[in-house]
Amino acid sequence: MTHYPFMCVFANYVVVTQPNFAELTWVIPISITLLIGLAYLVTKFIDFPIRRYLTGRLKARTKRNARPNADT
Repeated sequence: MTHYPFMCVFANYVVVTQPNFAELTWVIPISITLLIGLAYLVTKFIDFPIRRYLTGRLKARTKRNARPNADT
């Protein structure tokens, strides 16, 4: 999801500046490398902590609402 805004920025860059092939050969690899780095940071510092928090809340809610076994 982090790459969608950058696709628009790149498309605007291509339309406005009309870069030649030589320029694109260094712009695209650098952009991809930076986007992968950004995606990693977002995953590590935003996605994983939110998932951990929500999983903990779900486990607490499930444990709190657990019914005793009817067989005992």
